[in-house]
Amino acid sequence: MILQALCDYYQRKQADPNTALAPFGFEEKGIPFLVVIDRDGRFIQFEDTRVMEGKKPIPRRFRVAKGIKKTSGVAANLLWDPADYVLGIDKKGNPQRTEQQRQSFIEQIRFLLCDAVTDAGVAAVLRFYEQPEQSLIADRHWAEIVETNPVMTFSLLEDGGKIVFHRSDVLAAYQQAINQQGDARSRCLVTGELLPMAVLHPSIRGVWGAQSSGASLVSFNKDAFRSWGKEQGANSPVSEKAAFEYTTALNYLLETSSLNRMQLGDVNDG
Repeated sequence: MILQALCDYYQRKQADPNTALAPFGFEEKGIPFLVVIDRDGRFIQFEDTRVMEGKKPIPRRFRVAKGIKKTSGVAANLLWDPADYVLGIDKKGNPQRTEQQRQSFIEQIRFLLCDAVTDAGVAAVLRFYEQPEQSLIADRHWAEIVETNPVMTFSLLEDGGKIVFHRSDVLAAYQQAINQQGDARSRCLVTGELLPMAVLHPSIRGVWGAQSSGASLVSFNKDAFRSWGKEQGANSPVSEKAAFEYTTALNYLLETSSLNRMQLGDVNDG
């Protein structure tokens, strides 16, 4: 009932043009820095998107591809990620893993945007990675980026601050890619529809006492929690669509600035 109520809330918010949440496959993400490049993939500058609110710099929010659930392995988001993935900055003294992260970031672009590789923005990003000698360290933001490992994405110089992901051909290719994912279908326990099942549900952020990477509301990570040999999400089949809707709604309700969030002592209620 809780998941169903959260999905209903998401759908109500979606119907309101003034407060619409991100559509399926997307999310709103604060991104502090843009990597500005030209059509040939040459680095121009790092653009700081942050503005001061009180004494705290707040990054500009962009609608981007829904982030994948990160585990201990290497897995990249599409066209946005922390600097270790985007630029190959080794923060943990493990250059081999950092290079794997960078390659994963590149391969994710080639895989999910295979229908948009001729787009000027995507082509420029791929050319950026073909040029080993880039003057990144001369930029005035370089030291901060190395220190803080911020989330970043790309912007084409001629687009005047619009991110590459927002180019029309890129959005169309991504939409086609997410529409084609998930052939295996199960009966969704939330909606009752026969839909592609979520193996791992997106994380819930802002949960008191949970890890900074987020918490799971539905998870089966030990043998004792499983039944009939089923793995992970198959133990409680919830569709990708419903999992996206309930987690998007709950993350919205748990945002730091949300009026729906209240902390009483050591209890954090959403």
